Amino acid sequence: MENKHAVAVPFTYSWARRFTAEGGPKEVRRNNATLRRAQRHVTMKYLEDEFAQLFVWALAGLGPDGMPDGFRGRMLGRNAAMAEFVLSSGVRAQEFTFLLKYEVPPLPPRRSPVPVPFPLGRSVTKGKRARESWVLYDALVRMHQYLDLDREVAASRGLYRPAAPALDVREADWEGGRVDGVRRPWRLLLPEERLRLVDEAGQSPLVALQSTGCRSPTGTPSSDGPRGVSAGTSSRGFRSCRPTRCATRWPWRHSSA
Repeated sequence: MENKHAVAVPFTYSWARRFTAEGGPKEVRRNNATLRRAQRHVTMKYLEDEFAQLFVWALAGLGPDGMPDGFRGRMLGRNAAMAEFVLSSGVRAQEFTFLLKYEVPPLPPRRSPVPVPFPLGRSVTKGKRARESWVLYDALVRMHQYLDLDREVAASRGLYRPAAPALDVREADWEGGRVDGVRRPWRLLLPEERLRLVDEAGQSPLVALQSTGCRSPTGTPSSDGPRGVSAGTSSRGFRSCRPTRCATRWPWRHSSA
């Protein structure tokens, strides 16, 4: 522009004061195009402990003081267990949506203030890289209570019938199981394969289930389907993650309430 070859420059400048070893402040011109932008995690806002506890209490049907307030929602135990587990472990939405009940860490024999290791397979993690998270003991206890009580009741409503051909699961343990007769580790199962899994009881082994009351075309009550977790929901019952289809028609679509 100084040589009259252009009428303007494609970036802007600003003036700043700079201190050097030679003396006091000196005004310098700075090219704003060279400034780095802040990463997303820098501007992320985190819940304080008391607000996180209030959120879990609300999903459990409790008031601000932790006592029952007369709220009569559906699947309160599931909602509270899911929220506390996610807040404690820091798993992403995809990682928890496709989490299998076999992958939940077992309870240690004794209560400990040290968090429990929680490995995550690369098939559902960001960037397809296996990583290990941690979950607090109390959050893990609540999750196991949900798996043993609320989830068992919800899963007993009927047989699970995925739209795609089902993959039968047998001899399942924490590391893997026999999927259609072939031993496979859970960490290598893709999300679309996890949606097709059917255990020996005819149910989906996904952790997050929902009782929809929908019925299959044959008239058999459909079982629960997977349920996603939305960090932005503030209403009880995770209404913002409500699926729009029955369990007999996959995949699920998550819509805002």
